[in-house]
Order: sequence, then structure tokens, then C-alpha cells
Amino acid sequence: MNLQELLEKIEEKVTRNVLQKEVFSAEVLARKGDTAIILSSGLIQPGSSVAWVDDVVTPFGFVLDVRKVKHGFLLAVKEFEKFEGERIAEAENLLSIALRKEAVERMDEILNFRNWSGIKKVNAPEFLDDWQKECFSAACSLEEGEILLVVGPPGTGKTTFIAESARQLSKEEMVWVTSNTNVAVDNVLEKLEKAIRIGHPSKILGNAKRHSIEARILSQLSFNSYEDFANKIANAYREIVRLQEEVLKNGKIVVGATILKGSMSVLNRFEFDTVFLDEASNTCISTALIALEKARKAVIVGDPYQLPPVYEVNVPNSHAFSAFNYLYEIYRRALWLRRHYRCNADIIGFSAREVYGKLEIDERCYNVKIPRIETTIPEVGDPSKAVLFLHCDSEEKRVGASKVNEVEAELVSQICDELSAKISDEEIGIITPYVKQRELISSLLEDFGIHCEVSTVHSYQGREKEVVLYSITATKNLYFASDKRLFNVALTRAKSKFIAIGNAKAIEGKRLLLSKFLEYVKAKKGYVVLM
Repeated sequence: MNLQELLEKIEEKVTRNVLQKEVFSAEVLARKGDTAIILSSGLIQPGSSVAWVDDVVTPFGFVLDVRKVKHGFLLAVKEFEKFEGERIAEAENLLSIALRKEAVERMDEILNFRNWSGIKKVNAPEFLDDWQKECFSAACSLEEGEILLVVGPPGTGKTTFIAESARQLSKEEMVWVTSNTNVAVDNVLEKLEKAIRIGHPSKILGNAKRHSIEARILSQLSFNSYEDFANKIANAYREIVRLQEEVLKNGKIVVGATILKGSMSVLNRFEFDTVFLDEASNTCISTALIALEKARKAVIVGDPYQLPPVYEVNVPNSHAFSAFNYLYEIYRRALWLRRHYRCNADIIGFSAREVYGKLEIDERCYNVKIPRIETTIPEVGDPSKAVLFLHCDSEEKRVGASKVNEVEAELVSQICDELSAKISDEEIGIITPYVKQRELISSLLEDFGIHCEVSTVHSYQGREKEVVLYSITATKNLYFASDKRLFNVALTRAKSKFIAIGNAKAIEGKRLLLSKFLEYVKAKKGYVVLM
């Protein structure tokens, strides 16, 4: 399957999904220029694309603002095509696919970069480590038309590297920091004093909002009628765009926006001296092309040992379409960030040895621990035991295409209940490879009145918790639960403690990553047999 075929299949699947669910009745109540006020029977989030639905699905604009009213939701929509239907649906994925298909047609032209020609010494901030300084110097000495790839394993300071490089370059350049996720963009912008954030305020996190002109202006907006709403929102966005253009035309600024927002906003009119693309490993190359088309120089930051993008259809070898992997196959060179600062040393120690081959572990990692907690299984509450494997003599059960393990689910619930005595529910994460196991654990936690987050591995990528419990679930075919990328992501979400729960008899002596982890934990005296 090539890239165009993949996008065609995704478009077909997404269109079918839209037609089968989440379609709302809609009526235009007022218009001002290209801004329409639409009464919708259902909620479409601000910042999202919207389509009208009849026999086909036609994107026509994106939502600027939403207000709850008695009979539904008032959507203020900026139209790029006049809405004339009676039903609407959220269309973010459809618009994204259309833009990606166009970009793929220009792929050869877009990927006309040269590999970076070598590091020229640039004075880097003293607080950066040697690996960060090397990457900083390379990023800040790129020549026009060059591309640099940087491998950033978890906890190695990639956000700091991007922020400091962008800060330095923006003294003379216009720099775009982008990603497929708002979180990655905002993590960088929170570290900067001078920047502009493009995107709806509802999707901007934390201190990054201080860089948003939209947040400042929209927070003051109120209205008395539908016509007044249309007038005020249209006038507000004219002023927002005017102020954004004013900042961008002056250059010498760091711009933060997701890739899709870069093609649907004032940014569409600008090119950038340097583009930093973060989280490139779980971004499809077709999406990355949209950003790279605007770049005179590009810095691609990713981790090939994290999970590839999630697609709406089954894609064999999906990692091949990961932007980082795809670009690495072309350019064949990358610098590394190799000093780890975040997780307990025993947690990152396994990934350093079995996944990355070489990581330096900072001294502070030896002091990352949970508080001592009284627990039924003493090792669970012992701060000196950062990695555990709890063996339970359990069996998987098939549920459709998924699996459950009732013994593991009950054990997870008990452990969460005890840990929550001293660790907040928000800092305890439960990960399982299987959707049905996630649902089972969620229902048990609800019975306990516990609000810990339970999810599959993909939902946790790019995030962290003090404690992670990994319910292996499978006891027969363990290849999925032992997948190198999947298990590496699950393990490195934990800062202070990682607890794997499974049937060790099904794992021992096999050529699996989980088998190696079991032996690693035994060497750390973290193996516990439950009777």
C-alpha cells in the first residue's frame, strides 16, 4: 500500500463514519461576511472543521466559537464555502486528509532538502548538557535548504532543546514550532517569553495562552442577539488576523501552531526560516509535508522507538509512514539526545539497555521515588522497588477481537485503591494493550470510587504519571503485549514506579521483550509471586 492508497482508504472510512453517526441538524440564524451563526443540535468543538452532510460530506468552514443555548449550541463558523444544508458534522479528519492528499502530490518538490552539512560551533546556554548543546549548535547553524533529524528519547530534554534553539534563531528569523498535537507545541511555548500562539484558546494549554491574541480578544466577547453575535465575532476575528499579521510581518518571532492550523489560518500566507517539527515519529509523513512545504530549513525531532501514527484503517508496517522513519530512510543521519532526567533510574535503565542501546542516566533519577505506603503487597508501597512484576496465575479470555483477564483487573483495582491513600488518582495511570481489558478495569475502578485514568498505550504517548500499572492481559500469544515500541511507551510513562501484572509462566524463557523485562526485574529483586 502506497501513501496515496492509504489516504484514499482513510478518506473512505472517515466519510462512512461521519455518515453513520454524529450528524446534527443545523440552521443558519445570522451571517456577517464569511462568518455564520448556526444553531446546531449537537456540539462541535471550537477550532474544529465542520462539514455539511447530505449524500456526501462537504467541509465548509471551521468553528470559531461555541455557546450553549436552550435548544442546542450556537456555532460561530468561519466559512470558506457557504453553508446551504440542514445537517452538519465535525470534519477535522476529512479536511486534514484533503490537505494531506494535495501535499503528497507535491512530495518530491517538498522533500528537496539537503542533509545538514555539519555542526558549526554556536555558543549554547551553559545549562544544556553536551548532547543538547550538539543538537542546539546543529539546529542553529543550518543553511537554507538543509534538514536535521534529532532522536529524542523520553526525558532527554527535547522540549528544552527545541525551545532554546527556537529562542536563539528567532533573534534573526521567523521560526515555526509545530506538531500534530497541541500539547507538544504548548510545552515549548511555555518556556519562551516572546512568541505568538495561533489556534483556538480552548485547545491551548497552561501558560502558552499568554502568547495567544485570540485568547485575549475572545475572552472579552459578549452579545445580545444572533446578529450581534455574528457582527462581534466577525469583527473580533478581523482584529485578531490584523494583529497576528502585524506580528508575523515583523518577523523575528517564534510561532506556535499545530500542522493543520498552519494551513487553515493566517499562517497559510507565510513561509518560515526554520520549522521545528516535534513528535515526528507519531505523525504521518503526509501530515508532515504540510509543514515542511513552508520551511526553508527544517529540524525533525522524534523517537523511532515510540509508537507510529494511529490510522483509521489497518496498515501493515505502519511505522514506515511515520514522518521520522520516512525521512530517516531518505537522509540516513540523525543526532541524539542521550541524557535522561525524568524517570527513576531502574525504570529508564531497562529501556536504555534493551531499546536505545545507550542512554546516560542523570544523578537526579536515583532519587525519583514514591512515598512509603502501607500496602497488602509490601513491594507495591516500597519506594526502593521502582520496577515490579507481580505474577498471578491467571488466564486470558477472548472477547470478540480483544482480550480480558479478570484476575489482573481485580488486582489492578486493589493496588490503585491502596496507592491512592498517598498518591493522587491523577498521578496513577493504568495501561493495557487491550480495549476490553481497559473497559473491565474502568468498571471495577468506578465501583471502588477511584478516578485513575485507564487507557491503551496509544493514548498515553507523550504523557507521564508517577505510577504506571501495566496489565499484560494476554497469557497465550504475547507478541502484541511485548511489542518493543508499545512496551517502551508504557514503561517510560512512569516516573517513580512501574508495576507489570501478568502470568510469568506464559512469559519465562521466551524470546520476547517482556521475557527480558521479567529477568531484569528479578535481578532488581522486584519479582513477586502472588498466591
